Amino acid sequence: MYEKVFSLIDSRVEQLIADTQELVRTPSINPGQFEKEVAEVFSLQLNRDGLRHEIVGPEPMRSSVLVEMSGDAEGGLLFNGHLDVVPTGDESKWTSPPFAAEVRGGRLYGRGTTDMKGAVCAFKHAMLAVRDAGVPLKKSVWLHAVADEECGGRMGTAWIADNGHLPEADMGIVGECSTYKGEIGIVRACTGIVQLKFESRGKASHAAKPHEGNNAVINMCRVMIALQDKYERDETVYDEMLPPNTISPATTIKGGVKANVIPDYCEAEVDIRVVPNMTSENVRAKIDAIIDDVRKDHPEVNVTYTMGHWDPETLVPADAPVIKEAEKAVERVMGYSPKHMKRSGTTDARFLTARGLPSPVAFGPGDVLIGKMHDVDESVGVQDLVNWSKVYAAMILSVCS
Repeated sequence: MYEKVFSLIDSRVEQLIADTQELVRTPSINPGQFEKEVAEVFSLQLNRDGLRHEIVGPEPMRSSVLVEMSGDAEGGLLFNGHLDVVPTGDESKWTSPPFAAEVRGGRLYGRGTTDMKGAVCAFKHAMLAVRDAGVPLKKSVWLHAVADEECGGRMGTAWIADNGHLPEADMGIVGECSTYKGEIGIVRACTGIVQLKFESRGKASHAAKPHEGNNAVINMCRVMIALQDKYERDETVYDEMLPPNTISPATTIKGGVKANVIPDYCEAEVDIRVVPNMTSENVRAKIDAIIDDVRKDHPEVNVTYTMGHWDPETLVPADAPVIKEAEKAVERVMGYSPKHMKRSGTTDARFLTARGLPSPVAFGPGDVLIGKMHDVDESVGVQDLVNWSKVYAAMILSVCS
């Protein structure tokens, strides 16, 4: 049964690559073009392939595609992958255009190849191979190709879960990259995230008379530097696989209207990665104390902030069923036992965990070390996509057949 399914995947490599190229060639930058067009392209592929699906979303431009192969029994396996991509940056720095989806030296290049349209297509081809091999399913297989992961997930996976579209799966796989220089791993630990928006208010004046104004940008800089220097991070080791708590002040900063005007407004964003026992209350207490300390020396500082969504960490036990199934699949396909890994970036697994889906892990194609996720010349290995299609198919066979 396994060899028949794997043989089908091998025979369809050209179609797997062509499908991935088609998605990559459909820009879905978030924010920007968003996901409607690429969701429609994926839907056309699914129609061609005869896979039952629907397009859903909170707004016309924010589309997710929900695919299902039904079994007779309750439960099953959920695959989750996102259709949106980050901006390309300076396109002149790319070896080939970011949406050309060129294949060179055994790798497919383009924005979204590794993060994560390659995984979406690997999911789909695994499902097709199982179906076309004539394998009867006892449990269902679901594929959610979602919107908005790159800007917080509220218009994608979180919306899907909150609006009754999350299936009663036994386990979940989020297809974020977990290959390390060609070797497949399992990411079972990710930090959580909270992002804060800071606002600084001052007084405008002519730049030739700075003493008549109050420079909101300088005031903001004082607070950002203080956060960098004085914020006490939580360094308790909760699990050997869980990345540390971090704070990144001034990941964005905007202020000023003209070179000869003292700015009366500035805003900045701060990124904090969350670990167990951190709460919004203790984070606020630390930040408030730092701002108060800055104001002791600089009473003109008028900086306030708002805290965004608090998304907790994802920490999957090493002996969780999804880990054991992923290990078995990698051993069958690749011949080795995958290492357990961690990552500091968050994934949509946090929404699935919060809504009761058991132990979703980050597990997918794209090389963390050489795939250049979010960088110029992002790429995924052609053989990686084949290998991962087989790994996903092996999980379907073990969990659902």
